[in-house]
Formats: sequence, C-alpha cells, structure tokens
Amino acid sequence: MVRSPWLSLGMGFPAWDYYRVSNEHYWGYKAREAFRTALKESINSTPLTAAEREEKLKEIPSLVREEEAKVNKAPRERQSQLTEEFWDDCRAELGDYPAAAWEIIRSEAYEQGHSYGYSEVYSKLTDITSFVDRIWAALTG
Repeated sequence: MVRSPWLSLGMGFPAWDYYRVSNEHYWGYKAREAFRTALKESINSTPLTAAEREEKLKEIPSLVREEEAKVNKAPRERQSQLTEEFWDDCRAELGDYPAAAWEIIRSEAYEQGHSYGYSEVYSKLTDITSFVDRIWAALTG
C-alpha cells in the first residue's frame, strides 16, 4: 500500500525529505557539550573530597553517552519506520518482485546510491528494475 502523499497524487518522487528525520530532532554536538558542561558544573559545585570529585568526573563520558542514546532513541526509531516506508513505497511503485529478488535489487540499489540520498537510491532502483524486467522479458518472451 502506498502511503506517501506525493505518490498518491501521482507526483512522482519530489519530496525526498518526507523520508528523513530532520537533524534538529537528534542530540548534536552542542547539546552534548552543554550537558557535559552542566554535569561538570554540578560536580564542581557539590562539596566532595578530591577523590570523590575525580571519580564523579570519570563518570561523565558514560553519562553523556547514556543521555544521548535516550534522547536519540525516538528519532532513530522514527527514521527506521520512514526508511521501511520508503522501501515499501518504492516496491509498490516499481513492481511487486518476489521477496528474494526484491532483496537483491534493494541491496544493490542501496549499495550504489545511499551516499547521495533517497533520490539516488530510487534512481538506482529504477535502473536495476528496468534491467531485471528486460532480462525477464528476454527469458520469457
């Protein structure tokens, strides 16, 4: 089933950002550094022995990683959903190939185009499916 609004309107694939979670939803460098700084300030403003302070300061990297993982969990899950939707929409648009064939086509298109984004992956998908269709027609025609 095609769920993307631009496909149902017969518009082709212009809105590639539909499938991408914006970077603003992820915890980036500035947020990480602000959290790290706040932890250091909190530790430094708390009455501790030098050994206790040193121990608390050593915990900061793992606390930052844990917080980053927690904050980024929802955007990563949403990105996984959108990526699967992209593949489902492409399959609906390009043809319902047998599962094993589709996985080979999908894998090859991703390998060739993922560095340049969804539009390039789709371009590679159309090239590969066209090639597969021509081979199939030659074998069965």
